[in-house]
Amino acid sequence: MFIGREYELGRLNQLYRETGFRYAVVYGRRGVGKTALINEFSRDKDVIYFMGMDSSRQQNVDNLFRSVLAYVGNARRPQPFSDVGDGLKLIFSLAREKRIAFVIDGITYAAKTFPGLFEQLKQLMDENRGHSQLFLILCSSSRIFADRHLLGKRSLIYGYEDLRLLVPPFDFEETRKYIRKFNDVDLACIYGVTGGVVRYLEKIDTSLSVEANIKRCFLHASGALYGEAEYFLRQEIREPGVYNAILAAVAGGCTRLSEIAQEIGEETSATATYMRSLIAAGLIRKEFPCGEENSRRTLYRIDDELMAFWYRFIPTRINWIQQGYADGVFRDMLPEFHMYMGEVFEKICIQYIRRLQKAGRVKTACTEIGRWWGPHPETREEVYIGIMGTDKKEWALFGTCRWTEEKADVNVLSDLERESGIFNYPNKEFFLFAKKGFTRRCMERANAMGNVTLVAFV
Repeated sequence: MFIGREYELGRLNQLYRETGFRYAVVYGRRGVGKTALINEFSRDKDVIYFMGMDSSRQQNVDNLFRSVLAYVGNARRPQPFSDVGDGLKLIFSLAREKRIAFVIDGITYAAKTFPGLFEQLKQLMDENRGHSQLFLILCSSSRIFADRHLLGKRSLIYGYEDLRLLVPPFDFEETRKYIRKFNDVDLACIYGVTGGVVRYLEKIDTSLSVEANIKRCFLHASGALYGEAEYFLRQEIREPGVYNAILAAVAGGCTRLSEIAQEIGEETSATATYMRSLIAAGLIRKEFPCGEENSRRTLYRIDDELMAFWYRFIPTRINWIQQGYADGVFRDMLPEFHMYMGEVFEKICIQYIRRLQKAGRVKTACTEIGRWWGPHPETREEVYIGIMGTDKKEWALFGTCRWTEEKADVNVLSDLERESGIFNYPNKEFFLFAKKGFTRRCMERANAMGNVTLVAFV
């Protein structure tokens, strides 16, 4: 079942329709659905698909030969390849006759097995660029590898790409289309522990409750996702020891660089270096108050729901999990899990506003949407606004999210309206999101104001 990816599929097809040699880099975290995207793209095209494997050089050479043979057929059977270069030369020569898409999936393993791969690709690109109809796709599951070896300025083939395509996880709406058997509240919890990563969603049993799925996948040593966080980190980081400590510190509430450094017992300068690697891997994001890119009030947050969930709840309970106390562990973590879901709910609500914006249903032409925090200019009290977006000129939107079992009352709207007074935009609109909906007083006040959108989650 192919869900979403209209934008990514459209970009690939658009580039494919152009004439001449074209080269695209498709990258994104493990399990996000890159191969499914490529398979959908390949459905009606002439394609040679090669999957690099973490295996011997000879096995990869043989696999490349079989990939070419599957395309040309036995009637045009080539001689077996002695090296990857033989296969690459043949593929480039075949593409002189017609448009052929050549996909190297698992480029990380292919490059590891064939140390001279990029030198050979560069030479063939230079030699054939003027008379080739090859459509080359290199696909990487490591963002660090893609940045360093495919897209970075030190790469031998830097600047050759016609398209850089980062494939993100599903957002909440796409997750809803992929898994249809949960109500929205339960699905939000599933999203909160999988982050919309297809490979993780495939592990969810829709016949079971959220509680049963979390226990089954995470709270047993044999769980399908129990070791995923460690495996994913090792795929991106060679020696993950200190990085484990950083992720645990951030998940535990240390969001400023000085706090993280103190928690892990490292100098701030060394910690900053580690943080840059985690940002490059897509595991940590560096966040500024909305509209303040050069603000000193920088925060760091885990930018992956599975990793955020794992490091917040599992390491401190791992001894109990290893002893088989899944039920007790779940009861222990449940109160904190509700707080955790409040942060996930904010992300879901921001995604909702972005979809409204694309549909032209938001007055503020946001160039940026995020959160804002800082001292009130008059009272000096710390203010937190869960959602803020601006066009940096005339309009701003402000939003708040309530993941509670009570309906949001009028005071929630009043507080948001008051906090927005920090900013001097002449035009403002407000969004209130609530898990359980709104009281009559809140709805009446929103209707009277005329610039408020209320969104009940259930």
